[in-house]
Amino acid sequence: MVATLINFQKLVMKLWQCKSIFLILTLLTIQMEAPALATTSGRRPVNNHRRFNQEPSRPRTVAGANAEMQSPEAIDEALKKLTAEEQAALNRSGNPRDRVRTYIRLSEARLKNAHAIAGQETAAGIDEQLEAYTALIADAGRFTAASVPPRDKAYKALEQTLREQIRVLEGIRRDVSAAHIDLIEQALATANRVRRQALNALLSDGKALLKDPESDRPKKDPEKQPE
Repeated sequence: MVATLINFQKLVMKLWQCKSIFLILTLLTIQMEAPALATTSGRRPVNNHRRFNQEPSRPRTVAGANAEMQSPEAIDEALKKLTAEEQAALNRSGNPRDRVRTYIRLSEARLKNAHAIAGQETAAGIDEQLEAYTALIADAGRFTAASVPPRDKAYKALEQTLREQIRVLEGIRRDVSAAHIDLIEQALATANRVRRQALNALLSDGKALLKDPESDRPKKDPEKQPE
């Protein structure tokens, strides 16, 4: 009996070590990808498919292409535009894990719609899908920070989902015209931020081990004029 217990304890320790190694490798991978994302996020890809029927660029409503939905007021206003079914699904989520799963399901549906529209000639309606997606992810980040304890499994599910969704968003960015780039960059910035938040909560009780690469850039002084 004692030998069996000791073997079981050894097995548990090995599984925990494997999990820790996986999380550390994930953290290192994101840190390696961050500089590349920072250098390419502002670059508008050439889209030969729509070169001759380019839509006029929509006016920027946020400061810069990488600005994201941060204020609670902006998130709440965008959430009001969700369908009645989506709002009902969020309201009936019983516990924090169920609510996180609902965020994942709804955001995946919106992103799937955006991806399908991106392949069309005019991409009409993609802005609505991207705005709803960004609002759902931003609210998921706000909710988990307030209601989900560190190291909870919900963070792992959210991080893995966002990892795949970021790849889809990068594909959409390559397929659409410049008229939609700002909203895609906003969605990408929000997804990356919430993914970093989930990893920090999963690895270090919420401490900022994985920082936002934008925060390390020197800020320009608006009052300082070039000589």
